[in-house]
Amino acid sequence: MKVHITGSPNANSYLQELLNYSRLDHVYGRLEEVANDCAIVLFQWPEELIDWSYPTQIELNNLGRIIIELKVNKKVKMAGFVHNLKPHDYKGKNHDLLFEMIYGCFDLFFHFGNYSKELLSIKYPAAQHVYINHPVYRKTLKVYNQQEARLKLKLLDGEKIILVPGKVRNRDEQMLILKSSRILRRRNVKLVVLQMDMQIIKPRFKGYYTLKWLLKLKYLNKLIINFFKNQNIFLTKRLSNDELSLWLSACDGIWIARKDILNSGVFYLALTYKKPALGPGDGNLKEHLIQYNFPLYSNSKNENLENGFNELLSLIEKDIVIKSNDFEPQKIASIFDYHLDELIKVK
Repeated sequence: MKVHITGSPNANSYLQELLNYSRLDHVYGRLEEVANDCAIVLFQWPEELIDWSYPTQIELNNLGRIIIELKVNKKVKMAGFVHNLKPHDYKGKNHDLLFEMIYGCFDLFFHFGNYSKELLSIKYPAAQHVYINHPVYRKTLKVYNQQEARLKLKLLDGEKIILVPGKVRNRDEQMLILKSSRILRRRNVKLVVLQMDMQIIKPRFKGYYTLKWLLKLKYLNKLIINFFKNQNIFLTKRLSNDELSLWLSACDGIWIARKDILNSGVFYLALTYKKPALGPGDGNLKEHLIQYNFPLYSNSKNENLENGFNELLSLIEKDIVIKSNDFEPQKIASIFDYHLDELIKVK
């Protein structure tokens, strides 16, 4: 059975972890490149279909025609993962139309939690909805001994380190991190952020081009960052997998510094490296944090965030055992294959 996966192998290699153990014949490509002998189209992110941009009406119409041709005329089954309910860089109604079009064509949804499964089962009752765990990263990333990793990164052996591995996507997350750096400083904990834009004040507000002659915004941004940075480490560029592996091995705990999200790959990085994590009480992520007794926080309450860090530091001190049996790629791949096999049998 041939499965056509939309797009290309992603930087988030969750799917490759499954495909390493899957027995399905798969190929990556654009939606318009689906071969005649393809039985299933497997979607990843809807926005990937329009190269992560904001779709025009013409692009939406073209996608609609291709889907009708595949689904109605060629009888190709359609399945996909539910990573999010809207793009991280949401820009308006055409994004809504894109998600409705793609999710609306699914015969089978793969959900990473019950929250989205229950929500979308009501919206798309004719489709099958399956809860499947997101795999941990076994072949993509290397696990180092913590002492060895700290030696390579020139970090002190005894200092407490909280890591933010994911890319900081917007100003709200920037401000959340800067606020938290002050909280952790009072606890003598180093915050390491692996990919964040250092431009806090951006040239997007009215009057900027007049104000820039009065203030050197480049230096003002640097001043703001340095005020919060102190002993913390803020990096700007995407790291290689080996560099990421070193930081994940070297840290004591992980902070999922997100707002209003459904899932987060960072949680599965925490499981991979057996690190306790702090995350927002949102979407599918919330149920997984609760499952592991990891602390949650509310983005709207400072006190709640402080308590979350206190609980995370307490878990670090207790040196808890973190098991990931249910999230092993080999186990999940067999479930993944089974449901795609069953989908083909549905007439």
